[in-house]
Amino acid sequence: MEKPSLNSIKTVSKVKCALVVDDEPMLREILSDLLKERGYTVLEAENGQEALSIFADHKEISVVFSDIRMPVMDGVTLFSHLKKGSPHLPFILMTGYSDIMDLESAYQMGVTEFLTKPYSSDDVNSSIDLVEHMQAGRSSSSDGSVDGDHEYCRVFIDEFVSGSKALSDVFLKVGANKYIRVGRKESPISLERVNNYKSKGLQYLFLRKQDFAAYVGMNLALSKAISRQNVPKHKKLKVLNHTLKTLVQDVHINGIDKEKFEDAKGLMEATLNLVFEQEELFSLFDMIKGHSVSAYTHSLAVSMYAVAVCNQWGWRSTMVLNKVSLAGLFHDIGLKEMPEDLIQKYRVQMTMEELKLYQTHPTRGAALLLQTSGIPEDVVAVALQHHENMLGTGYPHSLNRSRIHPLAKIIGTVDRFIELLAIGKRSEVGDPSLVLNQMHTVMKDEVDLQTLKALMEIFSVPIPKDMRGLSSRSMITN
Repeated sequence: MEKPSLNSIKTVSKVKCALVVDDEPMLREILSDLLKERGYTVLEAENGQEALSIFADHKEISVVFSDIRMPVMDGVTLFSHLKKGSPHLPFILMTGYSDIMDLESAYQMGVTEFLTKPYSSDDVNSSIDLVEHMQAGRSSSSDGSVDGDHEYCRVFIDEFVSGSKALSDVFLKVGANKYIRVGRKESPISLERVNNYKSKGLQYLFLRKQDFAAYVGMNLALSKAISRQNVPKHKKLKVLNHTLKTLVQDVHINGIDKEKFEDAKGLMEATLNLVFEQEELFSLFDMIKGHSVSAYTHSLAVSMYAVAVCNQWGWRSTMVLNKVSLAGLFHDIGLKEMPEDLIQKYRVQMTMEELKLYQTHPTRGAALLLQTSGIPEDVVAVALQHHENMLGTGYPHSLNRSRIHPLAKIIGTVDRFIELLAIGKRSEVGDPSLVLNQMHTVMKDEVDLQTLKALMEIFSVPIPKDMRGLSSRSMITN
């Protein structure tokens, strides 16, 4: 293939010029043709030394695609030379073999991405999309915008489980309703690649919804395996925490069945045993509060803080604590039937029509749970009643305090605390003491005061005079 002349290159736009470096002429030609289809003018070199000479004369080059193994100078050495003078130049290494040391070294140096041979046009386009996305100075979903494409589920990049056996394709979000594939089912995404994305400020990876259940299954298997291994407690907690969130997310997406409920029950038992054995409840809270607000994180936070309240009262019954934790985990399951953009809003942001729809989620949630055998009646009652209040002005049935299930009083109060805490975080307040004092001042007649007092004790907030005489709630034994 004839290379562009030096004179013709002088007028090339800086944002649309690629340098392809490969010692195989046919592969250079294939890649060059694909890049030209994307509007790039292409320069070619057959080794790293020739590429350096071309680059010295043509600073308009905006991206480099280079093979790793070449005579005279390999791709990693080429990158190390180019990085010195052009540290932000997008550089994509192409490889047809698995040399982990080279890959790890290249990622640490700052290589943008890898393109695995044999590559398809989709692979090349995905690499270009990623390069152009990063050149524009954006990071995947870092603006907090709602994911508008409901065919994908996001996974926090810090918690993404990478292994030798990929169960689905993996994507990055690069714009509204626009995703690029960065990992294939048959070619698993490596931990080094995940860390590379993380270092560039990307917060999430995405899976197709139909593939998410398989990812949850992989997490469940990992949780069961790690629980039997001699690993540090905090690492076990991190895995259990992530698996619980992915399981709740799967329930919101695909619904609940007996198997999922039993999985949740087993995970909660393992988590609580680990937490109370090591008194590391707040280390789990740190992992929860470190992430963006979502329905799944919210449910897990409600579950664990409700358990903390019971622990503050001295409740030790495994059966009762499991009911409390599962009630917190599934109290908002009715949101499964709500539009995604509605779920992402706080109630104060909703229109009257949206609020009416939102207020149907307790009834919907109870109906969903009743369809699943083996779920305790207490958990169903909490899903139905967690938005009732002590004044009898809640929904869906405006129950007075004597008719509200005791666990629903606990979960309902903790639910309000977590919601207000999340709102505060968005406005950079997010202080538990401020939120708890606000709840006492503004809504003390609506919430369960025994639960509110326990939360204040947990966070070492001075107890108001009018609450000091409150005793702890008696344990529910049936």
